[in-house]
Amino acid sequence: MDEIASRTRAAELLSESSDLTRQAAQALAAGDLAVAEALEVQAAKVPVGRFATAGEIASVIAFLCSESASMVAGAAWSVDGGTVATIV
Repeated sequence: MDEIASRTRAAELLSESSDLTRQAAQALAAGDLAVAEALEVQAAKVPVGRFATAGEIASVIAFLCSESASMVAGAAWSVDGGTVATIV
């Protein structure tokens, strides 16, 4: 797979997987209660009580790509509603 195809596929996968709330709603609409319930259980484990939206993740990426983040170096940013902080 060439680089452009790889990036395109990665973008598709990100857009498919970044909105877990939408996936839960689709699973409920399709009658797949096991998937919807599993997603609800996982979301409840996040300290803020839900998964990050694609927009929230994009906001962090936009900041890191901006001039405002010019002094950010060697840092790992988690957009996970506090999940990592509760594991550590």
